[in-house]
Amino acid sequence: MSEPAFNLQSLEGQTVRGLIDHWADEKPSATYLIDPKSGETTSFFELQQRCRALSLHLEGAGLTSGETVGYAFNNGVDAAVAILAIMYGGYTATAINLVSGKQTISHVLNHSAAKLVLCEEKTLPLLTQAAPEKDVTDFWLLENLNLTDVAEAPSNIINAQDDALLMYTSGTTGVPKGVVHAQASLLAGGGNTVLAHGLTE
Repeated sequence: MSEPAFNLQSLEGQTVRGLIDHWADEKPSATYLIDPKSGETTSFFELQQRCRALSLHLEGAGLTSGETVGYAFNNGVDAAVAILAIMYGGYTATAINLVSGKQTISHVLNHSAAKLVLCEEKTLPLLTQAAPEKDVTDFWLLENLNLTDVAEAPSNIINAQDDALLMYTSGTTGVPKGVVHAQASLLAGGGNTVLAHGLTE
């Protein structure tokens, strides 16, 4: 009997950065993502370069490992790249639910202590209205950042147990509560999905 093509043990000790770098080295031109609306494709190499560029922007802004960076996008390639780039840089990505209302958005911005939120022009007005303290949180439009012409990786070191994603519950029984996932937790979740659905290349 042949060995399965994938097993969870292969992810032990891995990080989002390590996995992206691995596939950018192994299969740089292979397609990582297809936008179902536009048909635009993103290769593993392009993903790596965008993640590196964005994480270096964050590093240049003085953020340190583990700090919270929010993201507020409509579904699309920019959203996927932003989320992965935050984690690639060793920061904690925090989703800002755009349909949750100003009060909940304000709570999440305040509770997460996000000093910076990546967003797009369409989502910026709602964020600035909801921001509890406009002096504390910076809002960066992703379209204004140069995400090309970079080869170097971020200088900080990350490991599998570092925080990677902060998500908030719906708040149906009170204010939303934060749930933190480590790098390892996210990769294990992805690995379980691969196994459960028998996914292949």
